[in-house]
Amino acid sequence: MVSEESGDRRRETGELRINNNQFFELSKINYARSLLKPLRYKDDQEQIDK
Repeated sequence: MVSEESGDRRRETGELRINNNQFFELSKINYARSLLKPLRYKDDQEQIDK
């Protein structure tokens, strides 16, 4: 019983590790987007003004 529990817990931490890697990738992408956002925002504003 206890061994099954620890196995489940290990599986959960494995999934968490994958999620953390995905989150890290997403945060890098979001960071890159945030650097580009001022440029994009200017383009959007010009289109709205037209």
